[in-house]
Amino acid sequence: MFRTLLMTALFLTGISVSPKPAWALSCAEPDYAQIVEDSDLIANALILEVEEFPDEEHVTNNREQTVKFEIQQVYKGDDTLKGTQINVRVSSFKRVWGPKLSKGQEDEFLFVYNDEAQSWYYRGPGGCTYLSEDVWQALRTKSPLPTQN
Repeated sequence: MFRTLLMTALFLTGISVSPKPAWALSCAEPDYAQIVEDSDLIANALILEVEEFPDEEHVTNNREQTVKFEIQQVYKGDDTLKGTQINVRVSSFKRVWGPKLSKGQEDEFLFVYNDEAQSWYYRGPGGCTYLSEDVWQALRTKSPLPTQN
């Protein structure tokens, strides 16, 4: 009996003090010029719809999400996209490490176009892909990008 109680106490103590899982994302300072060059569309956009997953309590690592954006202003890319709506795939990585994307949110975003899939993909901000405020300002004014130290 004593042995059973002792084993139960040790087991419960082990559960209560065992470390919780932790995830970390460590990124080197991004190369802003490369991020801009690799992005097909950099724009101010309004989020019109966000695909919801009601069966999820939290983000899983294996589901893409579709988000519908209305392009308000084009900083880089095809100017004829201004005023149009695009459906964008958001990878599970960007869902976990990027900002929460919400209907009605207007912000500045980076997108890439995948010719093979014939689809837009969310590039940032999020994860290790972000731009500094002085780079955003240069994009807004169509000025040369600031030099990076």
